[in-house]
Amino acid sequence: MAHFSKHQLLHSNQSNYQPGHSVETALLDVYSTILSALDSGKYCILIILDLLAAFDTISHVKLLKVMESSFGVSGKMC
Repeated sequence: MAHFSKHQLLHSNQSNYQPGHSVETALLDVYSTILSALDSGKYCILIILDLLAAFDTISHVKLLKVMESSFGVSGKMC
């Protein structure tokens, strides 16, 4: 986390792995954005993707190589 924070690699709206953020804060952000759009008379569409098992479908070795080359994050597979 120190590496991601130091190099500002996390989006401000990302809730995972950030102190004080959770599923609830992510939901509140989405809810607030929808209400603001509707209050402004705009249309609003919400598309939800379930990526729960997304990392189970890719090669972890390849993922680690991309993380190291793109973000400088390295580590060993357990």
